[in-house]
Amino acid sequence: MVLSHIPAQLVAAEIAEEYKIKAAFIFKMAKFIEWPANSHTDFGLCVLGDDRFGKEFDDFESRKISSLNIKVRRYNQSASVDKGCNILYISESKRPFLSEILDEFKSYPVVTISDMRDFAERGGMIELTSGKKLGFIVNLKSATKAGIKIAAPLLQLATVIK
Repeated sequence: MVLSHIPAQLVAAEIAEEYKIKAAFIFKMAKFIEWPANSHTDFGLCVLGDDRFGKEFDDFESRKISSLNIKVRRYNQSASVDKGCNILYISESKRPFLSEILDEFKSYPVVTISDMRDFAERGGMIELTSGKKLGFIVNLKSATKAGIKIAAPLLQLATVIK
């Protein structure tokens, strides 16, 4: 009986490790992104849908990006998402609503990120890819339209959709 739980535990541990790496990746990427001037009092790091990051994002609340304290916010519905989010990670659980979500945020300076396949091609700004190593795809047109500037060093590491 105990042995039947070992594979599930291994898979859960692998997923937790993957999201720990993705959280660190998102944090480091944010340092290479420039948002239009705004009156934000904090840096909104938001998650829409199922949250696999858990405490990994929570740990960032003691840090800063662009001299702003990071504030993690979690949402189940896109209608309740604060447009003050600087980064919005959209979970796979929101795939059925992706077109509507991206349309809702396309004119706001909110960096949309997901690990959904074809996220960048569908208009998301940054798609995290995995395989042997973590990579990412940047939809430069979507970022530019929202007033987001992504620094050249980050773009050099990405696959870029123009």
